[in-house]
Amino acid sequence: MKLLKGFIFITLLFILAACGGEAEEETTADENGDTQSEETADEEVIEEELGTIVTSLYPIEYIISEIAGDLVDVETVIPPGADAHVYEPSTREMIELADSDAFFYIGEGMEVFAETMANTIEDEGVYTLALSKYEEELFMEYDDDHGHDHDHGHEDDHNHEDDHSHEDDHSHEDDHSHEDDHNHEDDHSHEDDHSHEDDHNHEDDHNHEDEDHDHDHGHDHDHDHGDYDPHFWLDPSRMIAVGQVILDELKDIYPDHADLLEENYEQFANNMLELDTTFQEALTVDEDVNLLVAHEAFGYWEQAYGINQYGIRGLSSSQEPSQRELQELFESLDDLNIHHVILEKNREDRLAQTIADEFDLAVYELHNLETLTEEDIENDKDYIDIMLENLDILLETIEE
Repeated sequence: MKLLKGFIFITLLFILAACGGEAEEETTADENGDTQSEETADEEVIEEELGTIVTSLYPIEYIISEIAGDLVDVETVIPPGADAHVYEPSTREMIELADSDAFFYIGEGMEVFAETMANTIEDEGVYTLALSKYEEELFMEYDDDHGHDHDHGHEDDHNHEDDHSHEDDHSHEDDHSHEDDHNHEDDHSHEDDHSHEDDHNHEDDHNHEDEDHDHDHGHDHDHDHGDYDPHFWLDPSRMIAVGQVILDELKDIYPDHADLLEENYEQFANNMLELDTTFQEALTVDEDVNLLVAHEAFGYWEQAYGINQYGIRGLSSSQEPSQRELQELFESLDDLNIHHVILEKNREDRLAQTIADEFDLAVYELHNLETLTEEDIENDKDYIDIMLENLDILLETIEE
């Protein structure tokens, strides 16, 4: 009997101890003003979930990351060092991107996969934007005749106060009203103001299958870029204009963060203006600067800074020049005082290298910035770093 009483007494002690521990835990929580234990309360500190935006090319990723900052996680579909003109993601890769908030790309044949990918993920509710919808505002017309007798004055062609003012010329409150333009089911309807079935119908207006474009270095227009050069990012001031379009899109997608987006955009625009000024001051030369390039990705430098490009290929790196086009190009090298060829760091080009060997041309490498290389990523380089490296290479070719 004594043993039984002792067992019951010990059992009661354990029960009381357990109840006391729970009461202490609850009391501690009450003193802190919580309704749960300290351990559970700590677990309730939850960070705001990041948005996710997918881009086709690095320059678009850079603009978004500069404007959106830590609000979004941005990734580029094309892997490091790949050629944007020929790369195609798998169907599985496209489907994996269906959880993204948006997909921003250029379109009009710049990326061979973009339209297909956009159609695929739009069906999953992902908002898509083709920058080519604003091509008349954002891109320069492609001149495949290489008419270099025009004025390259930066004051006329590239005046940042008049042509690229992000306060006046690229204000999308009036011209690109996003209440009607961004069909994100209801909020982002593009059916009214940005309908390009009428204004920019490239099947009718820019059909290069029916038109005769037999120009010097014309390359038969297999690039399918229409009449506009999509390589806008090589001109920092064009980055400002594209940034304004992207800013408006981001404000529609993330309206609660509009003020922060505006603030970040202003800093981004100032950085681009500073970079543009650096290029202008460094490239002020009295004589023509002519470059032989692997493909005509650097035309914006011609308009902005008077750097004339002569391409082995046209706007797309995937097209091959005809024998006649190559012969005409070779015959013009002496007259153009060209003694070098410009290859691209993120693209292997056997034809350009063969031409360099055949004509004993000095070889330089420029970065087209379509994608970063593995080396760029390892060294944490960004758009400005690479553009300044390109400027150094340009100055080397001028001093040659």
